[in-house]
Amino acid sequence: MNTEKKHVVLERVDGVARIIFNRPQKRNPLSHELLADVAECLDEVRHDDSVGAVITTGAGDVAYSAGRDISNLIDGYEHMAEGPARQKSRPDVREMIRTFPKVTIAAVNGYCLGGAMGIMLVHDITIASEENAKFGLPEIFRGFLAKGPIPVMLRYMPPKFAFDMLLTGENWDARRALQAGIVSRVVPHKDLQKEALRIAKLVAGWDPLTVQYTKRACHACMDQLTYKQAIEVGGYIHDEHNVVNQRALAGAKDFIAGKGIKATF
Repeated sequence: MNTEKKHVVLERVDGVARIIFNRPQKRNPLSHELLADVAECLDEVRHDDSVGAVITTGAGDVAYSAGRDISNLIDGYEHMAEGPARQKSRPDVREMIRTFPKVTIAAVNGYCLGGAMGIMLVHDITIASEENAKFGLPEIFRGFLAKGPIPVMLRYMPPKFAFDMLLTGENWDARRALQAGIVSRVVPHKDLQKEALRIAKLVAGWDPLTVQYTKRACHACMDQLTYKQAIEVGGYIHDEHNVVNQRALAGAKDFIAGKGIKATF
């Protein structure tokens, strides 16, 4: 089932929702309208029990997204005197994706620049086209700060890589992005959407409460300042999951009895 909005297409197939940034003629810029459409799509599938994972990607073969819509940036500078209230009235799509209760996958099919870097990094998994994916922050040579991406990059990237990208303005290919740890997998462009759907269907098949608590534990541990605190918080969330999700105990017993899926080493 497909739903077409003004700047986004929402597809549902085999337990997976695919959100497609649909302004290929403009390289899928992150306009206020497009981000509002994405937020609406996320709200639609959040409580849809038939959907276990969400993929975002860009329409066409040129761009995932070229970043923030320049006209929106100009509008933002012109209205800075109005204070933060104007910004708070808009949905925070980056935070919606970061804390989404289901697995999120970015399928980067082309250029991922500027503000799109911040969007891409907060996904749980990122799969990049080997031939087409390009990652970069052109803000430095345009004369303004990469306000949105900076805090996200310094959370999800080693600082030396983040400084390199921020200060040089150079684009990275998929292999360089994989080396820096900002993408999970690199595949041939012809296989990108198929691989993203395969991974999405795989994780959509797991127990949804366990997936939700696993994500929650990961983010909570990342938010802690010390190793010891992270261990403690991870333990609290693990115990809460086992209380809330009775299937966890049954799964553990099945595994011990040889009935569950066994890891291969």
